[in-house]
Amino acid sequence: MQEIGLRTSKKLNTGDISTIIPNSLITTNKVINWGHQTRQNRFRIEVGTIYRIDF
Repeated sequence: MQEIGLRTSKKLNTGDISTIIPNSLITTNKVINWGHQTRQNRFRIEVGTIYRIDF
C-alpha cells in the first residue's frame, strides 16, 4: 500500500498506476497478497515486432 487513510487506501502497482480502494472492501472481502511471503516480483515487458518483406 502506498497510503492507508481513514476511509480509503491507495495502492501503486508495478505499472505506476495508483488505485484507490475503499477500506470496507479490504475488511469484508478476501484479500490476496502476492508479495507477502516471497521475494519474487512480477513485472510486465512489452514486446514489439517489425515485419519486413523484401520482394
